[in-house]
Amino acid sequence: MISTETGSAPATDQRPHVSVPPPAQSEGVLNALSTVAASAGRSLNDFLTLATLEAKRAALSLMWMLGLGVAAALLGITAWLGLMGALACGVVALGVPWGLALVIVAVLNLVAAFIIIRKCTSMSTDLLFPATRRQIKAVTTRSEAT
Repeated sequence: MISTETGSAPATDQRPHVSVPPPAQSEGVLNALSTVAASAGRSLNDFLTLATLEAKRAALSLMWMLGLGVAAALLGITAWLGLMGALACGVVALGVPWGLALVIVAVLNLVAAFIIIRKCTSMSTDLLFPATRRQIKAVTTRSEAT
């Protein structure tokens, strides 16, 4: 109880006694390491599962892309053949015989193919990474000089 007198302390402390539990026993270093290793193993397993699922999805997407690419190529070829047939019919309508019209269309196709092949050949030098190779050669030359 609290005393009504000024300046005097209470006669008895009637606050409830709270017992504080002793600090928990440590699980030990081996148990802690075991827990960390198990957690790392689960994380690695989850990561590998995710990578596997994504690889399967990527393979399926690649398959669809290849199939659709083949279909698009076939449609492009048939459209090209239709255009060449129309060109041949147009040349025949101008009074040129069928045989000569087909030769004209074939020669135009061969010229276009030649131009495309030349362009591909000129671009093939980019496949050799010329600038990267020059940089590597310059670095190795400098490192050998020092």
